[in-house]
Amino acid sequence: MQLLLRRFQGALRGAAIGEAVAAARDRFTWQQVKSGQWHVEPQNWQQQWPQSRLLIAAVDRTIAHALNRPLDRSPTAEARQPTSISRLDWLPIALFFHENPMLLRQQIDRLTGQSDAIEQACILALSEAIALALREELLIDQLLPRLSESVAPVSPIVSNQLLQVQAWLEAEASLVAVERSLAKRPVSLARFSLGLYGWLSTPQDFNLALLRMQRFDAAVWLGALAGAYQGMSGIAIDWWQPFTSSAVHHTWQTEILAPIDWLAAELLAAWAGADANAYPRIDRVGIAAAGLIRPR
Repeated sequence: MQLLLRRFQGALRGAAIGEAVAAARDRFTWQQVKSGQWHVEPQNWQQQWPQSRLLIAAVDRTIAHALNRPLDRSPTAEARQPTSISRLDWLPIALFFHENPMLLRQQIDRLTGQSDAIEQACILALSEAIALALREELLIDQLLPRLSESVAPVSPIVSNQLLQVQAWLEAEASLVAVERSLAKRPVSLARFSLGLYGWLSTPQDFNLALLRMQRFDAAVWLGALAGAYQGMSGIAIDWWQPFTSSAVHHTWQTEILAPIDWLAAELLAAWAGADANAYPRIDRVGIAAAGLIRPR
């Protein structure tokens, strides 16, 4: 149970840190990360972290739906817009329904119903990849062919692109060469492909994957996927320590990672069918098979 909690937290933290990486004005090195000099200035965080705040709201909605309880607040206008690959509404759904591929696909189809086929297929592929990571069924060398087959009915374009990314990985193509090959592809598909290539070429190194994605707008969901695969322990403390500083608390009057960790535990508790008051100690709770305690 503790391992699954770490994967939930890794996915949500990875997404938040990925957004901060994408928001940084200049490229930075690993030495700058270790010295805490890589992140955006605290006074800019409230403007630079919109997706992480929407992610917190999306997790809240998923928990409310799971527990059949009303939301504390009405959904924002942004949350009612068609889902795109740059948003993270799909991430808590991928976490919550990870053990049931059929239900996961149904929920993603419902979420992305107003999106175009390419966006819908990309989100489905990312959701299924995260679900595989949580079920410990993600095999790096088999992932892209498996996702290609899964999304083919939704978008043959995305299906073929996944196989092309696999070919680049097998040929050990450079990131520059991959970027050049994607120059004429739709923007969302190019970012999706670059992000997958950037992560799958260094799957065991969260730090390197994010550093390589600095100049691409793919770090947010790349962080989510890498975090789900490696868990929170795979994210070096140097990435998230600056966000817990007193300067952040004073400037923004809140922390971004504290509510994310708290909601990850509550989301896991809801998934496990545990009592709502159990989530602070969910890593010590025994669970039954999904659906046994509460119908899904």
